[in-house]
Amino acid sequence: MITILATFVAAPGNEDEVAEALREYVPLALAEPGCTAFAVYRGTEEPRRFILVERYKDRDAVDAHVASAHYAEVARDRIRPLLESRRVEFLVDL
Repeated sequence: MITILATFVAAPGNEDEVAEALREYVPLALAEPGCTAFAVYRGTEEPRRFILVERYKDRDAVDAHVASAHYAEVARDRIRPLLESRRVEFLVDL
């Protein structure tokens, strides 16, 4: 099992657009056969900050996710240009 912990900080003024794109993106990711969980959280004190917690069966499932059309169209092409910063960590269960 691989968990991805991603932290996005929207550029000022872009936070609602990022939130809307993420709401569209979550069900697309969850429909992937190798995705076992995908949740997004928004900071209450820092509303420009989003935390994504994604779980995949294995590295092949992560690779399939990154190769998907919705990853390119929504995550890469729509969300990333709206961000001030982005950090992604790959984690494995102990």
